[in-house]
Amino acid sequence: MKKYLLILLLFLTVLPLCAQRGDFRLPRRGLFWDAGVSMGIDNVVNDPGMTYALFGGINYRITPRFSLGLGVGIYKTEFVAAYLHLNFNLRREHSTKDNYPYIGIQAGGVYSTWIGENFGDERGFMMEPRLGWSFYSKKGQLRYNVFAGANLFSFSLTPKIGIAFEL
Repeated sequence: MKKYLLILLLFLTVLPLCAQRGDFRLPRRGLFWDAGVSMGIDNVVNDPGMTYALFGGINYRITPRFSLGLGVGIYKTEFVAAYLHLNFNLRREHSTKDNYPYIGIQAGGVYSTWIGENFGDERGFMMEPRLGWSFYSKKGQLRYNVFAGANLFSFSLTPKIGIAFEL
């Protein structure tokens, strides 16, 4: 567990340094990367426990309010996911605020890396709707999103919170 916490700490301290870019306070069309981490409570009814995920992907902002992307994620070190990511920015068109709400959804396939009776015996479709808030630094050098969501996989619902950085 200490190893995972150390990796998470390094991830969260190094990533903002990589996010130093030009003035992007207003979302613009074009490519951008995102990477993040989320934590939640898995299997709330029967056997509650913490779950975590590391994810990242490449996105294309089609309009100032809509972006589409592809990504990969690792969940609980037992599952690998490939997903499609949609984001809908709820910012007013000519707003100069440096923060705004958004709605997002990740959907894709999940494959188990756990070697049980059969390798990859747990796989299927995953969907994760999100509601979050995006923040930009005053000069737009750092962009990050905090969110709350629910991961739907294998007939279970996992509520989670997380943070993602746009690079």
